[in-house]
Amino acid sequence: MSATRSSITGIMYSLLCVAAVTFGFAAGAGSPASGHSTDTYLNLLWSAADLPNVGWKFHTNVPTGAVRNRIIESNDPWDATTANINLVKQSGNGRAFSNDCNDYGQEENVVYWRNISNYGVTAQCYFAESLRMHHFTLSLDSGVKWQTGTNDPNQFEIDLLSIAIHEFGHGGGWSHFFLGDTCSTTGPYSDWNTMCATIDVLDPPGSELGKKFRRTLENHDIHTYENAY
Repeated sequence: MSATRSSITGIMYSLLCVAAVTFGFAAGAGSPASGHSTDTYLNLLWSAADLPNVGWKFHTNVPTGAVRNRIIESNDPWDATTANINLVKQSGNGRAFSNDCNDYGQEENVVYWRNISNYGVTAQCYFAESLRMHHFTLSLDSGVKWQTGTNDPNQFEIDLLSIAIHEFGHGGGWSHFFLGDTCSTTGPYSDWNTMCATIDVLDPPGSELGKKFRRTLENHDIHTYENAY
């Protein structure tokens, strides 16, 4: 993490949720334009001093085995781009935060497994004056019926790998693509980009069930990320 601390911090929550509402508009985001517009879609970046390796840890409440394996694998699509940033699983246990973004001098990027009433939520913690991130906390809902293996999710399951890839995008500084950007209101979900916001704005709650389209980064996901870093 950067050695420079600030007394002024910001926090942005980005969610994939089970209700028909989407959060995660980044402060200062412009109107939707090109899918490659960094200022619109990736305006909370890591500073050059923190790159290329952005490390993270599991909290002890994350189940071992398949759950952790899928979460670790979710870094691979982002790291396979040419962006000068790598999400790196570190050894040891992540600490519990007293709150998401104000533990100065003790910042860690931590993945949690807890009841959050959403598929996933990432708190992006950043310096308000520079819009540069200093850490994130990523939570996955312990109450969801997950597909934690490598098989396709069935109609009653949420794909853990898909949701974790999306949430780690927020860990890299992403906001969301929204309807009218690269998220079609008519095309198949297989054409959607990983960083499209929740599809519940089109379908009833639970519409992520059985879907795996977020497993593969699309062109706009890749190019926007590479342009940012």
